[in-house]
Parts: sequence; structure tokens; C-alpha cells
Amino acid sequence: MSAAAETSHEGVIWAAVPGDRHHFVELWKAYLEEAREGGSSLHADDHNLRVFRGYFDSYTRGDLPGAVLFWSARPGDSPSAVLMWGKNAGEPIWHDDHNGVANMWGIYVAPEHRSEGVALRLCAHAVPLGPDFGFTGASTVVRVDNPLGLAFRDTLEKIANIKQVTVDFVGYWGKEE
Repeated sequence: MSAAAETSHEGVIWAAVPGDRHHFVELWKAYLEEAREGGSSLHADDHNLRVFRGYFDSYTRGDLPGAVLFWSARPGDSPSAVLMWGKNAGEPIWHDDHNGVANMWGIYVAPEHRSEGVALRLCAHAVPLGPDFGFTGASTVVRVDNPLGLAFRDTLEKIANIKQVTVDFVGYWGKEE
């Protein structure tokens, strides 16, 4: 855990450093496996893990403006949640030209910590860091058939002053409605 960790009764948030890559890979593999079980076309295969490790490396080395944040329940625990945010890493996830808006993507919370507000705390922690990277706002996508995601969107708009929260009209995990 980095020295810049924020500790509270609601867990610990810290910015990832290159040496945290193994934590990221573990969480992202769980995300991809869960997404696949839900019908996503994404697989937890070597190619996708390599692509997302590249995103992690680009943010933690400073090649792209943005960061990877982790959350754990207690200091010293392995992270149970991750948030990647910043300029798009070049894949067609969102638009490549960020126009001063950080994309909050790559949000994953382990099942045992869902509905505890962890994703919201990660996003709320990221927003004030935006100006340090040249961002004037933030954006994220919420799937329409994800009730927790829609509640997350409403709360995020209120407390974090998010510039734009996009609702994706494709079903959860990419299934067409």
C-alpha cells in the first residue's frame, strides 16, 4: 500500500504503483470471469489480461493522465475493489479525445463488498485528483438494467459533482435489450 493511502472506518483507498500489478490482475481476472458468466463477450484470456495490464501500466507509469485506485476493508489487506480512470488508453472503450473529461471505467468491487458504497467512495476519491491530471470533469457509464448502477449514478452526480454520467442503453454486460 502506498504512503498516500486514505484510511477511514469505511476502508482504505490508495493509488496503485507499478508494483501493485499483481493485485490488479487478480481483481481484473475476477471481473472478466464474472462478466463472461453474465453473457459478456469479454474473456479472462491471456489477450484481454495483457491488454488491461497495459492500461494499468500506462496509468501507473504516467504514460497516460489518470490513475488506478484500490480499496481494501482494512490497512494491510489485499484490495477488494479497483477503479481505473483518466484518458482513454486508446482502445475503443470510449472516445480517445477526452476533452478535459476523465473516463471512470474499470470499476470492479468483489461480491462480498458490494452494496457498501465502495465504488462510490472510489469515484468520489478520484474526482478531486482530476485537476492534477488536467481534467475538468469526469464521466462514467451505467448499464440501464443494473439497479445498483442506476442508484450509484444518482448518488455520484449529487456528491461528487460529476460533469457527465452516461446511461448505456445496451443491457448489463453488453446483452442487447
